[in-house]
Amino acid sequence: MAPAHLKGAIVDKYAEIALFDAAENQKMILDAQAAIREQKAQMKAALDMQVRMQQEKVQREAQEDWEWVRKEQERIAIWNEEEKDKLQSQKLKEMNIKKAARAAAPGARGAAQA
Repeated sequence: MAPAHLKGAIVDKYAEIALFDAAENQKMILDAQAAIREQKAQMKAALDMQVRMQQEKVQREAQEDWEWVRKEQERIAIWNEEEKDKLQSQKLKEMNIKKAARAAAPGARGAAQA
């Protein structure tokens, strides 16, 4: 039986080296797992940012489209109002010409009838 002070102590140098290697391997595995977790976290953050930027782009484009439609509708409304004013002006001119023709016509009609 081993003495009490040697209890739990490794007497074999090869066993001590194997335990040291196992501890080193375990440390390397844990470090690699931590690096993988960090890499996954960075990738997730990058993908989240990419998705957020894409959503912002879609929203910005939709806002730009809505703004373009609003401006186009305003432009069309102004154009329609201008066309309506032009038609009224044209009708007024034609009515004035007809009045002038009628005013000059009674004398011409009377001379033609006589």
